[in-house]
Amino acid sequence: MVEVGFRGFEDGAGFPKRLNDRTSLSDLVTVVIFNLSIFHAAVNFQCLTILGYNPNCPGVLIKPPPAQGEKITMERILDTLPPKQVAFVQAHLANLLGSLSPVEKFYVSTTERNRGGLREEVNMVCEKQLACVDRLTAELRLLQDKISERNKDREMIYDVMSPENVPLTTQS
Repeated sequence: MVEVGFRGFEDGAGFPKRLNDRTSLSDLVTVVIFNLSIFHAAVNFQCLTILGYNPNCPGVLIKPPPAQGEKITMERILDTLPPKQVAFVQAHLANLLGSLSPVEKFYVSTTERNRGGLREEVNMVCEKQLACVDRLTAELRLLQDKISERNKDREMIYDVMSPENVPLTTQS
């Protein structure tokens, strides 16, 4: 796997050359699942929040950044930012990158959003697998309830990592 998947990376990019026990395999699978679901949601679905306001994170500058010791004025900053057409394209791309697919499936379904969740299409073949999915879903619902409770009195809620907003896959 290291030879094929990490060709050209020194020392296999830190990927283990072998997994000696179930714990090592479990740790590796956990990292993969985390990165393809939770981490992906945390990073990608915030694109518009971070990149949508061009002065916050301009995708391009039309002048070089200020030199060390140069006096920085509002005029200098505004002259450095891209024209509004370029800023619009950046905001539109950020919106597209941060949008959910219309066919997205989520860990925990909600009736108002009409999402199927883990059990909409049952691909499991044995009762043990179904029991694992049911346990995971129950734990995720508890987590979702905690996040909802924490947010109920807040003016600005933070629900990016709520299980109802985390897709099962990256749909790629």
